Amino acid sequence: MSLIAENCTVLLNKTDKQNLVCQEDILKQLEDSDDRIKVRALKSAILMMLGGEPMPRILMTVIRFCINTEHHEFKKLLMLFWEIVPKYDSEKKLLPEMILVSIQFVKISTANRYAMLYVMT
Repeated sequence: MSLIAENCTVLLNKTDKQNLVCQEDILKQLEDSDDRIKVRALKSAILMMLGGEPMPRILMTVIRFCINTEHHEFKKLLMLFWEIVPKYDSEKKLLPEMILVSIQFVKISTANRYAMLYVMT
């Protein structure tokens, strides 16, 4: 096993390169009302971000259209998204959008909100 695989907590592999879409298509899909379309779009966004693609506009779209969902698979993907999304700007200051995410996590009335806030730091 390679050194990268040993130290990685999440290992994803996308072999079909032609299914990756551009940022504009992902943003349109995330604004859709169907959760299955949002799940596919978020999976594509996560894989592209892990592959090194810069996606600066996706954070606000996820906050606006995706954070209040009851779809179980989508919630799990959102947790992975919060782990990999850049939380700080080039000056190492917390992005203002992350404050909106923190406020949303505080509204959640479960014990897991502490685990979610821990993920964000």
